Amino acid sequence: QTSSKGEVREFVEKHKVIFCKPVDGSCGHGCLIKNVEDYESFDQLYEELEKEETGLIEEVLEQHPDNAKIYPNAMNCLRIITVVDKAGVPHVIFATQKFGLNGRVVDNYGFGCRVDLETGKICSPGVSGDGSMGIVYETHPMTGEKIEGHQVPMFEEACELANEAAKVVPQVRYVGWDIGITP
Repeated sequence: QTSSKGEVREFVEKHKVIFCKPVDGSCGHGCLIKNVEDYESFDQLYEELEKEETGLIEEVLEQHPDNAKIYPNAMNCLRIITVVDKAGVPHVIFATQKFGLNGRVVDNYGFGCRVDLETGKICSPGVSGDGSMGIVYETHPMTGEKIEGHQVPMFEEACELANEAAKVVPQVRYVGWDIGITP
């Protein structure tokens, strides 16, 4: 659905910082965060959004401070893989914590770390997801924060959420859920 200019104005009056996604984007390409107050007028902002072919604007979510200390520029999502068994019961079978890199506002093309399903702690160094798959991170290169041993905040609750979501369409038995942990 296309929002009217008035609806966009109403949205940016409520949200002074917005997350912008392009119409034809994928994997985080072209995503930007804009501070509404950086523009002289709403019309200037709206014109830029149209010129950039912004397809979606969203509220910027605040991520949990424990993850923000490792990489503050993006919502570092927890990817939880669920499988629904023959009896219709979902199970978490794998989890990885993703972190952004290089100032990007998304965690795409950052790195992922395996999460121990029993403890919710990161149990591996980070491995790049930029296609090279050859870069290993013991610490985040921007913040210097140690990766392995980091406790993923609210891990148990995130697993419960993924298992509940997996019940919604049980015919889709294998799903990777990206969950943003907020305060």
